[in-house]
Amino acid sequence: RRGMALSHNAIGKALSYQGRFEDALLKFAQAISLIGELISEDPENESLQQTLSGFWDNVGHASGAIGKREASLEAYNEGLSIAELLAEVQPSSVAYRHDLAVSKLNVGTALIKSGRLDEAIKAFEVGHELLKDVVRGNPENASWTLNLIHAHECLGDAFVMQGWLTEAISEYQAQEEHARKLVASDPENTEYKLGLVIAYDRMAKAF
Repeated sequence: RRGMALSHNAIGKALSYQGRFEDALLKFAQAISLIGELISEDPENESLQQTLSGFWDNVGHASGAIGKREASLEAYNEGLSIAELLAEVQPSSVAYRHDLAVSKLNVGTALIKSGRLDEAIKAFEVGHELLKDVVRGNPENASWTLNLIHAHECLGDAFVMQGWLTEAISEYQAQEEHARKLVASDPENTEYKLGLVIAYDRMAKAF
């Protein structure tokens, strides 16, 4: 059943990439149902819980893409609840703290779309601090550094919405610094170069 759940989730992600979000949500629902059955049989299985959290994040993304703001926020909060539990049970797990940070960013993004800017900033700040700590201890993990870059961008954008330009510029400068380091480590990596371009763009608009 876990394999089938992962298959449904993979198909859902593929459908999302194609812009078929309603169809994707049906697949994600099937994946969540199957994993939920497995968790009911083995409630202490952290791997299953982590998988379920990721499935909920996919629901949040697909729901938000078709304007279902409340459904998106609810889904992201489901994923966040699981991520918080795992991080609490295993506080020494860097991976769980990373997942919690990403969940916070997802919730913050959904809150922005719902017009709840103050709450979004608080979520972004928690995610940002977690990612700073995670990346500080694991500087070789480029994927986690990319998420930290995204956290700086999220905070910067939120600060701009609040009219806090000095704070926003500080976040964009940190975003640029991390992006520049990634590009230096792999100059041909398109994703890294795009991240640096985005950082430059944010800086230019903020100034």
